[in-house]
Amino acid sequence: MILLPLLVFSQNTDRDIEQIIENITDYMSEDDEGQSIDIDILYDDLTYFYTNKINLNTATKEQLQRLQFLSDIQIENILRYVYTANQMQTIYELQLVDGLDYFALQLLLPFVCVQTTTADANKWIVKDVFSRIKHEIFARTDGTVERKKGYIEKKYLGEPFYGQFRYNLKASNLLQAGLTAEKDAGEQFWGNHNKGFDSYTAYIQADKLWKFERIVVGDFRATFGQGLIMNGAFNAGKSSYVLKVTPSQSGLVRKS
Repeated sequence: MILLPLLVFSQNTDRDIEQIIENITDYMSEDDEGQSIDIDILYDDLTYFYTNKINLNTATKEQLQRLQFLSDIQIENILRYVYTANQMQTIYELQLVDGLDYFALQLLLPFVCVQTTTADANKWIVKDVFSRIKHEIFARTDGTVERKKGYIEKKYLGEPFYGQFRYNLKASNLLQAGLTAEKDAGEQFWGNHNKGFDSYTAYIQADKLWKFERIVVGDFRATFGQGLIMNGAFNAGKSSYVLKVTPSQSGLVRKS
């Protein structure tokens, strides 16, 4: 009887990722209004973990914090349960974690999995790292149906749409690399004043390399501390969630 509610939901985890993210943002807007929320970062992280699920047996606090909808207490309870049980054997054990209610389980399931691991699972063995490689390509364009005044009067040289191209590579859980190219609306994609996209950014992120927990080279974001520059995402107002008094902090993270 205990497993039935979770089992019923597990059959629906392949719902459209857009709907899942919309449910999460609605939940965070209603119940966590005082927290700093960067919608673009939240969307990128949830999309990433939807296709690259977090293995709860090797999960870190920073990984779970990037989901943003879990409280600090829920994260600590998940990690404590995994440590106490040595390893989870099935995803259904999440029902035994203190403080993890049914609705939190519904939000969490699409982004996590349970796989047994060995002591060398998170060590750099070059042959093993590059034996499991995933490639991801994203393309996005934005525009308006109504033609804006600047384009009618030919004040802009380029096309009236925004364009973005992203490529991400993931080798096991230890190495990630990516390239992002963007073009602003009104800028030429190819012409006398511009050749290709307006801007290009790239990153390489390596985890657990030698004595370093994480190394990021290139485009990154720093989600620690609190201030105008560090971890200063959008803040929606007062919070009804009195137990979560600090913003999510994941340290240095690649910016895809």
